[in-house]
Amino acid sequence: LSGQRKIPTAILNPDVLPGKANHYLMRYSRAVCCQFEQTSQHVPTQFHDKLKLTGCPIRESFSALPERASAARRLGLDPSLSTLVIAGGSQGAQTISEAVQSALTGMKLQGWQVLHLSGPERLESVRSGYRRIEVSARVIDFTPDMADVYAVSDLMINRAGASGCAEITACGVPSILMPYPFHKDMHQRANAKVLADAGAAILLEDTRDARTNADQLRPLLQTLLYDARRRQEMSQACSSLAHRDAADKVAGLLIDLMQND
Repeated sequence: LSGQRKIPTAILNPDVLPGKANHYLMRYSRAVCCQFEQTSQHVPTQFHDKLKLTGCPIRESFSALPERASAARRLGLDPSLSTLVIAGGSQGAQTISEAVQSALTGMKLQGWQVLHLSGPERLESVRSGYRRIEVSARVIDFTPDMADVYAVSDLMINRAGASGCAEITACGVPSILMPYPFHKDMHQRANAKVLADAGAAILLEDTRDARTNADQLRPLLQTLLYDARRRQEMSQACSSLAHRDAADKVAGLLIDLMQND
């Protein structure tokens, strides 16, 4: 309809791999706002001129994180300890929770604390899991103040959704990314691979088997938790991928489309 009425149109493609809808809409759009330059490898050459590397817009609060100690206190954490954050997306992630708790069993977390965002449906089961393995963890179902979470994160375990990758890179948080394994196109894996190839994250396949996942995760944690230099290098690599002004770029592009139509 917008094409028939000659209305200038832009679409946002925050994942590396365009979905079916975006593949279809590209032919009718003047511009395709992308988070990753690698998207061009998955788009017909006839649309390459439409691709604009803007980044994925995220909340303004991520561009200037709060002071770490204050954020830690608001989250009920000890500001003097390093923090391992387990996120898993807005709904939590059962396979990630199981892998983390199994991997942490018997591990000495000297100087570290755990913050686990479980999602509302798994709050009690995740809490009981940490009690079972005798690891003291702050488990919350949800917080609207994710800027606080990123402010205290020294290492994060997460999925690799488009917004999550944008937040991780903007905030400079080293991460272990376990892409959601049930999508047919495995688009989260493609996102995670970009960060891993840049040295900003480690890509860990979610095999859907708790024991296999834990066996792969445990040596990574044993290394990264006590290698501050490696984590700092990963944080710096995040900065090379960050688009902290993505919202402004997208807005500017839309204004240009309107003014030049």
